[in-house]
Amino acid sequence: MNVLFRRFTLRRFALGACGAALVGLLGCTEDFTTPGYCPQTCPGGNIVIRDTVIDAVVDGDSSYFGYLAPGEGTGLLVSTAEPADQYLTAMRFGAFPDSVRIGDSLYAFVVDSVGISLGVLARDPDATGIALQVYRAPVTVDSGITFAEVAGYVVPATFLDSITVPDTLENGNVQVVFRGADLVKVAIPAADSGVIALAVSVTADSATGVELGSTTAAGFLPRITWYISVPEVDSTKQPAPIQRVPTFDTYVQQNPPAPDPDVLQVGGAPSARFIVRFSIPDSVIVGVEILRAELLLTPTTPIAGVPGIGTTITARGVLSDQGGKSPLVPLLASTTAVTVGSADSVTVEVIDLVRTWQVIEGTRPAQAFFLSLQPEASSFTLPVFASTRSPSGAPRLRLTYVYPLDFEEP
Repeated sequence: MNVLFRRFTLRRFALGACGAALVGLLGCTEDFTTPGYCPQTCPGGNIVIRDTVIDAVVDGDSSYFGYLAPGEGTGLLVSTAEPADQYLTAMRFGAFPDSVRIGDSLYAFVVDSVGISLGVLARDPDATGIALQVYRAPVTVDSGITFAEVAGYVVPATFLDSITVPDTLENGNVQVVFRGADLVKVAIPAADSGVIALAVSVTADSATGVELGSTTAAGFLPRITWYISVPEVDSTKQPAPIQRVPTFDTYVQQNPPAPDPDVLQVGGAPSARFIVRFSIPDSVIVGVEILRAELLLTPTTPIAGVPGIGTTITARGVLSDQGGKSPLVPLLASTTAVTVGSADSVTVEVIDLVRTWQVIEGTRPAQAFFLSLQPEASSFTLPVFASTRSPSGAPRLRLTYVYPLDFEEP
């Protein structure tokens, strides 16, 4: 442990404050003709600010996998086809009915047009020429589907249409509408019982990716809308459009990263989180005023992902150290932005979490941090940090603190 000392003196301030006439009048002397002097009530000695960097416990850091699966987060991922990797999305919608109720009667209807809407949650604002490519997929798409299977649906024979994402659009809904002869593309065979499934890819002027809204997103959900009419019913009683959202959605990655026990991985899907443990003596943590606490993480390589799409590392405190299932300190969390392409250390300000370690009575939280990537299971960003098993760059905690000054009664 390296301890650096920085000292500064308050003697000039203390002499000035204690020599003030007002302080003298309030109780330092009864001789009103003599200036006040109160050495007993002024802090003695110097304020000492200590700055120390503490290494994480060796082999006390590890990654855990399998928290959120693709589609369980707020976003669905699609990216351009590159030699190294690609993301594709698949979704299955709720059943489309074969009749509608108007008043007390059921009526067959005519489909006038069909709209397919996709929501853009995030994209690189500098990317241009983005277009979402929509394909027909089998209604059997379900959990466990592989990249090779989805890629097999993204072929010219199943192509439906392309949806342009305006270069100026940061987020929002985009859609394509099928009319007339194109309605056959989205017609549902009787054998599919009213169910339709889609696969989605993306093209652009250069390599990029788009985060689409999933069914768990607050807005910008995928949606199919059938605009219908009933010929034998008056125009004032025509039925409303029929809308469906997915009953299942997911995305697949061509080359997902393999777990590596020698580094700290976070993000991906099923998502990974990691824990970092420390062992700090009471002489450093108890009875001091903490001025700064920073968790320092070192990427092993420049952070992979799509530029321009915001991602953060979130650190939580650990109530009781139970590994990957540790209960976390409620309400407190520290976050910091992660920059794609950067190899610089990532600094997370954790002062509020470290202060919970100063509890003297009762059970203290564990001296550990539990870290995740946000939005979880919905991000292209894949940071990999050095661990205590790495040749260099192990996690560290930088603390700046000061011991309280002693005051005496007159």
